[in-house]
Amino acid sequence: MTEAKPEARLALLVWASKFGAEVQVGDLDWLATHLSVTKSHLRSALDYLVREGYIQEVVGLRVVRQPRKKKPNLVDYALTTASWNLWNRSLSEMAWPDEFVHSLTKMTVDDEQLPTTQSLTQSWQMRLVRSVFVSQANSAGYIVGCDFEMLTSLLGMKEAKVRANLRALVRAGDVSIIANGISASQVFGRLLPIYRVHFTCAFRKTITVGMLQLDGWDGLIRFIPNWAALNKQVSKQKNLQSYPIQRTDLLDDEHYYQLSRFFRSNKKFIYVQHLCQSIIFSLAGDYAAELNYNNKIHHETHQSNIRENLKGLVDARLSESLFNGKQLALETDISTINCYEPDSAQSRRLLAIYLFKQLSAELVRVIDNIANQLKLLVDIYSVQVQVLGYLPSARIAAKIKLPEDTGEDSQADSHATNPRPKIKAAHFMLNVLVPNENFLSSCLIHYNELYAEQSIPNDPRIRIAEVIVAQKPRTNHSHLR
Repeated sequence: MTEAKPEARLALLVWASKFGAEVQVGDLDWLATHLSVTKSHLRSALDYLVREGYIQEVVGLRVVRQPRKKKPNLVDYALTTASWNLWNRSLSEMAWPDEFVHSLTKMTVDDEQLPTTQSLTQSWQMRLVRSVFVSQANSAGYIVGCDFEMLTSLLGMKEAKVRANLRALVRAGDVSIIANGISASQVFGRLLPIYRVHFTCAFRKTITVGMLQLDGWDGLIRFIPNWAALNKQVSKQKNLQSYPIQRTDLLDDEHYYQLSRFFRSNKKFIYVQHLCQSIIFSLAGDYAAELNYNNKIHHETHQSNIRENLKGLVDARLSESLFNGKQLALETDISTINCYEPDSAQSRRLLAIYLFKQLSAELVRVIDNIANQLKLLVDIYSVQVQVLGYLPSARIAAKIKLPEDTGEDSQADSHATNPRPKIKAAHFMLNVLVPNENFLSSCLIHYNELYAEQSIPNDPRIRIAEVIVAQKPRTNHSHLR
């Protein structure tokens, strides 16, 4: 559809999402209304789609009507088999197929609610842009490396029009700008913007899952400890005679300082942090399902394979996002590279390989940590979960009332009349997307126990909690007593 206008692209997508492969028999006014596009847009779109073989005119189904002075706009059309197969194949490749269909159909109307022509004109371009963003989002809702050249090709719009509609979507709260793009640097390639789509699909819901604190989560780039303090210390020295001692044996002090100086730009640091989070959240749910499956079959080879597959996915996403897909010589032993020229090509390669290896190792470790806790939820409820994000300044706590003491001791009886509640708390909370079932609600995972409001299904690993609280951090749990 390289020559298709944007309205033709939208008409085809909405037609497939609303009508499927069914034949539509009616007049043009009715069809335009139910597709939420203007009649002029629909007429030009049908001309193109029929000519290019995306939609076919069905012969022999026209409704015979009484002669009129004005000939009605009769329509007998259906998707071609090739278009229907292409539609289904495209949905199977998306992380959010239900949301994609929902984003196209939620603005279509019934006979009782007919929109005005003005509202249709104002919204159809935004709908098209949002639908493409949904189709490009990963399982956590991130669009990493938003390439506007690619978007203009998909949408059939000029870049200025795409950006204008994107700004409108940001103002409407449908899309968020997570990190702006950054030009190519001495280590990274060109870093394209990161966006995030906010979903409204009613087929699933979001719950809060608390778990044990993840080691090092607060600073994902852990191989540069205290990098800000390091730069501040160096900046005070007029004549740099020696570099501060670093905490890694893989880089010498000079190269370590170069690395910390490279991340002195907050834009780069924030970009890498958000990129790391998008990779973690998009892979944690599927990896939890893989770990749960492996626990059931008890296959050591499968366990090794899924970890290797995870590392391969992490490496591919890091390479694509940070180095424009360029293959790094990762087999190189960076401890053998001796280079003391800060701006040399060998020095840049050294830092790139080191960054890549360290980031990959950290991401695999964090994903494995999250998935090993999340697999309990997957196993108990037999559901597929998608991790959307985490709550950085919140806490979840479960209040479990202890059983009353039935002993004869009077002091024990006095304590049993008002037993002290048992409290489990977690400082790391995830937003997790699950099926929209009543028995699924916010919960807390503590080792091999799951604290929830109800024990459905009846599983010995579920502990009934009277209260599940999500709130800002406090110094103690006195408000629960």
